Amino acid sequence: MDRGLFFGWFVVGATFTILTLAFGVAYSFASFFDGFEADFQASRGDVSLIFSIAGFLYFSLGAISGPLSDRLGARPVVAFGVVLIAIGLLASSFAQNLWQVYLSYGVAVGVGIGFSYVPSVGVLQRWFVRRRGFATGLAVAGIGVGTLVAPPICSALVEILGWRQTFQVLAGAVLLLGLVAAWMLSPNPAARGLYPDGDATPVGEGASLSGMSLRAALSSGPFWLLFSASSIVSLGLFVPFVHLVKFSVDHGHDVSW
Repeated sequence: MDRGLFFGWFVVGATFTILTLAFGVAYSFASFFDGFEADFQASRGDVSLIFSIAGFLYFSLGAISGPLSDRLGARPVVAFGVVLIAIGLLASSFAQNLWQVYLSYGVAVGVGIGFSYVPSVGVLQRWFVRRRGFATGLAVAGIGVGTLVAPPICSALVEILGWRQTFQVLAGAVLLLGLVAAWMLSPNPAARGLYPDGDATPVGEGASLSGMSLRAALSSGPFWLLFSASSIVSLGLFVPFVHLVKFSVDHGHDVSW
């Protein structure tokens, strides 16, 4: 009997949407660089610190938001993150001093992304066993789509509306779309009377949450090698990332989209 489209794919779509919104906001930061510099009479180093704070928080908070999601459920944790991103963007639009942007964008948006990222990807793992890699790849592709699509959109909006109003538009979009997506993060197939991968029988269900414990992972040499490699790569990637647009302008390139 045809049971229709497996709900796990809706969870994939919800996770994709959340990651597109979260990282689209994060990686559009360069679009607002000129506005921050002009309005706050700030140096490039001062402005780039905003992104540094946010980046540190959203990549480090998974160690907290993941276990919290296991305990409370992904929906409330991700919804909290989405609301915090929206509040941070809205508060940034009214900032009168750069330190206020450090708190509103750097801290609030950074924490919000940290509470949206890992829990949304984590809950997805419970819906798939055989097709887990494919499903996760589709969902995490939202990071790339957000990075590709959001910056030109934000730059165009800044040209039309200014950076403050653009933040307000982003806040509304994140709140509306993000909360709908968070609501779709059903905790597991059993909650809907289903089995992983949409199978008719519970084949492979016992493997759906298999893996090392946190304690075992922290005692593993390969884990620390992977962690160290990722940290080193991140330094080379994200330190210059926020300066790319300004660097391009300094060298005479047209940055109109």
